[in-house]
Amino acid sequence: MIVKDSSWVHSYNLKNELEDPDSTGKWLIWDNLGKIKGFFPKIDVLVDQGVLYMAKYTHKKNKLADRQPFEPPVCCVYADNLTKDRIYRILEQIGITPKEWKYDSETREDWKPGGEFNKKSYWQQYVAFCEFVDEKKKKEKQD
Repeated sequence: MIVKDSSWVHSYNLKNELEDPDSTGKWLIWDNLGKIKGFFPKIDVLVDQGVLYMAKYTHKKNKLADRQPFEPPVCCVYADNLTKDRIYRILEQIGITPKEWKYDSETREDWKPGGEFNKKSYWQQYVAFCEFVDEKKKKEKQD
């Protein structure tokens, strides 16, 4: 099932479970949005079948709502310690080569105050807000 929110496009199946939920992490696939959109339907089928646990990718539809500091966009395919090697091989079989494994515990640290994503995301939000305000002011002057 694919669900889109303001920052992510998710693929999940409520019946799927991890074998070792205490070691949850994800394979990170950094690529341009067009390529990610191209291969994501394959991932979605595998999620629906229960072969993969869950996946998502960033999109840039709403600059003000997009808190993700990722450029290029990233696709995350979730697994755990017991399944990550098998999931990597499955992704390779469908033509996708993940570049990095990251535990969810590491991601949580990055989002804490002073963490790597938190610094970038607040700055990006500020810049996006300033651009939004500038555009709005220009439109008001034209009207």
